[in-house]
Amino acid sequence: MPEQGPPKATANRLYRAMLLQYRIREALGLGVPRKQLERAAPQPGETVVDWGCGPGRLTIPVAKAIKGGKVIAVDVERLALQVVREKAAREELGNVYTVLLESHPVAIPTGSVDLVLLMDTFHSVRDREGLLSDIERVLKPGGRLFMTPGRMDLEKAREQVEASGLFLLEGLWGRDMLFTKGGDQVPAPAV
Repeated sequence: MPEQGPPKATANRLYRAMLLQYRIREALGLGVPRKQLERAAPQPGETVVDWGCGPGRLTIPVAKAIKGGKVIAVDVERLALQVVREKAAREELGNVYTVLLESHPVAIPTGSVDLVLLMDTFHSVRDREGLLSDIERVLKPGGRLFMTPGRMDLEKAREQVEASGLFLLEGLWGRDMLFTKGGDQVPAPAV
């Protein structure tokens, strides 16, 4: 039985160490997973949620790519959201919003999102059923979930998402998975 309860924030010291790791990766030009963004295919005008956004390694590039759209950065860490807001301000991006995830359901309106990015986060979520239900709730009909399972076995992650009955697998590239909201027969964008 999965552990239930509110999302758990990482200890501040540990999170600061993770931030340092991301800054080093960015300095080395390893910060943005370009292939994954191509596969997720965020489109101009869309509303995209970067769920488990961390320091905004996807939030900022997506915000630049979706002219006329918006990105909602969601995280359990206040520090992560502060970093995202600072980066968005430096880049003069007015289409980035942040939401602190303290419990499910997250404070995002039902049926308002085109694409959810869940990158390197699924393995650390205690209440995966609540997470998947919340993602399904915020997605529009035909909405997409693009994810990598992080440090979790790919097949186990895929089975858990499919067993929820909320999503249909549309594409699989290595450890990257693209799902559509279950029951919605709207094709995913061409990759």
